[in-house]
Amino acid sequence: MMKKGVIRAFDGATHTATVQMAGSLSVWLEGVPVSRGIPAGEMAVGRACAVLFFDQSNPDDAMVVAVTGSGDSAAAGDLSLRHTLLDNRYYPSLLVPWLYSTNAHPLSDFVLLAIPFPIPRHWEVDRIGLHIPVASATAGAKGRLGIYADNGGCYPGPLVVDAGEIDIDSTGAKSLPVDETLPAGLWWLAIHLGAADAQVWYYSTFGQTVLGNVAPSNISYGEYWVLREYQPLPDPFPDGAGCQYYIEAVMLRKSG
Repeated sequence: MMKKGVIRAFDGATHTATVQMAGSLSVWLEGVPVSRGIPAGEMAVGRACAVLFFDQSNPDDAMVVAVTGSGDSAAAGDLSLRHTLLDNRYYPSLLVPWLYSTNAHPLSDFVLLAIPFPIPRHWEVDRIGLHIPVASATAGAKGRLGIYADNGGCYPGPLVVDAGEIDIDSTGAKSLPVDETLPAGLWWLAIHLGAADAQVWYYSTFGQTVLGNVAPSNISYGEYWVLREYQPLPDPFPDGAGCQYYIEAVMLRKSG
């Protein structure tokens, strides 16, 4: 869940903030982690912010993911990342900026992955893509990308779009057209490669994600995986998926 707030203090050493939640004089959250994608210089006292709550029942499980305007002015009433992120740019999951590191690894051709992609306010998106740093040695090898809606239980549900196939027998940026308006909420980006020797970039999930962990730890589950032969994306997403400690660097291009 995304909520509005106002920055009341910022600790540059820990990159955490004290946030007064919108509509309340008494509810102040202390020590809230701030996305590493937000420079310390932007964390001015009085600025409005967007706070992403990973668990609605636990106010301590939150992150500041955007700042804009002045929280003490009327202009702060329409706070959203739609106003602070540029159009015609690719963005990974908004969970990514606080994650620890990037690397590349191969994916099994028998694994379909779903990456959490929270959106604070409706986005118009026109492309989905990723980068292939290591190509498959199999000529004509393909990979498939798509978008799933959440089923209401923090799990991918109905298929929104199977965007089609990318070539993974060559390196570089790969993308496919989509034409979707995604309302605020949790969405899932799907990736399934048709060859096991191609590699994709991923983020290690040393931080908070929507999937959490089964025990206290410095690492959280990043995405769902399910065993499945390479073929068009299923609708809905299969039940019984497992979790792993990565988020693949699949991105959407925001067009409006």
